[in-house]
Amino acid sequence: MKILKILETVKNFIKKNKKLVTVVSAMFCAVVLVAGSIAGTIAYLTSQATVTNTFTVGDIEIKLVESKVDVYGALVSDADPVTENEYKLIPGHEYTKDPKVTVVANSEDCYLFVKVVNGISAIEVATGNGDTIAEQLTAKGWVNLSGDIWYYNTKITLKDTDQEISVFESFTLKNDVDVTGYATSDNSDSKIVVTAYAVQSNGFTSKGTLAENVTDAWNATFGATP
Repeated sequence: MKILKILETVKNFIKKNKKLVTVVSAMFCAVVLVAGSIAGTIAYLTSQATVTNTFTVGDIEIKLVESKVDVYGALVSDADPVTENEYKLIPGHEYTKDPKVTVVANSEDCYLFVKVVNGISAIEVATGNGDTIAEQLTAKGWVNLSGDIWYYNTKITLKDTDQEISVFESFTLKNDVDVTGYATSDNSDSKIVVTAYAVQSNGFTSKGTLAENVTDAWNATFGATP
């Protein structure tokens, strides 16, 4: 009986206070929703970080030029460097020919090579005085690798300025030489041809000696030396 009386009392209260009950119910629901929202947010707190690598490509650039000269090997004043000169051969005469290799600024560490094909070596001044092209190469710091191939005796390291390396400076003919047949029009081999190469040193520094390292670098890049 007491329970029935209590229920009857609650029923009568609800009938008399419908607005109050509605407000309380709405507040209760809101509290539940907010609590649920906060609980959900706390449960899914996350953090994220990203590392992005930016890559550029290493590069090696070289240039090979020589001074502009006239047919007698005399320097032409105020002329820009060239990649080709023409000479008139005269026994006993000395000619300026000064190829230079430039390793352009910001090139990667590298080994430097030149191939010097000397088509007039047979009529050059005699060896022993340091005047032949081969002797000048040695004096300039070039070491013969094999045949016509020479390497520079120092690894070129990266710099923010151009690096210029001289190959040789001149050639001189013998006094009593017969230059007949050395005109290029008659003999396509009667030329002095210089070609420069640069090979990255990274990956070829494990042998311990420069000679072994440059040999590996040349062989891996261009094949076995002649």
